[in-house]
Amino acid sequence: SSCMMDLDPGPCRAYLPRVFYNRYTQRCEPFHYGGCFGNGNNFESLAECNAKCAWIPDNKRLASPCPLVAPKACRLDMEVGVCRALLRRYFFNMTSGSCEEFGYGGCQGNLNNFKDAASCYQHCVHRAVPLKIKKRSKQTNNNNNNKAARCNGESNSEQFVLPRICLMKADPGECTAVIPRFHYNPKTSNCESFTYGGCGGNDNNFSSERSCMSVCGQVGYVQR
Repeated sequence: SSCMMDLDPGPCRAYLPRVFYNRYTQRCEPFHYGGCFGNGNNFESLAECNAKCAWIPDNKRLASPCPLVAPKACRLDMEVGVCRALLRRYFFNMTSGSCEEFGYGGCQGNLNNFKDAASCYQHCVHRAVPLKIKKRSKQTNNNNNNKAARCNGESNSEQFVLPRICLMKADPGECTAVIPRFHYNPKTSNCESFTYGGCGGNDNNFSSERSCMSVCGQVGYVQR
């Protein structure tokens, strides 16, 4: 499905307002298209994108008692730097929870600066983990106190959040092509190969083991 393709502005340098489906946040979001090449995840309006990709379920991460903490670089404000180039870059916006395009001046700035949206999401969204959790005290019977205590202090035990797409079962789809793909298996905590039919299926479908691990393999998941 074109909805599962990564954002691709193309190699040209036009600045056309378009919309793409972001499979990491599972929302239709604006971007600027260069005007040539790119891929099918490129829509002229928000309505067109929603009509094409609305069948994909909302992105609901597994419940966690603690707030998510993004890596330090992702919490920095967007900074264009002091130079005057206009390089297309992406930064993670903590307010919107999305990677957004900006024009980088070419020098200085900060680490919240990524060459493409995929790199930004892989670094800032799928590596985000809750604060360290204390093990529940056996001597305390107050459930509310226990829940609050789990989010304070340090412990050897951590609760991690796995993106919902990584929990989906491998789905070859309805067509009969023989396309080698990879899916994340939460039971083995590994990315495993499967044969994709070429249409339908779900988002737990990656073109390489590396891309699968970049989304699903950089976080641990502790099932409670």
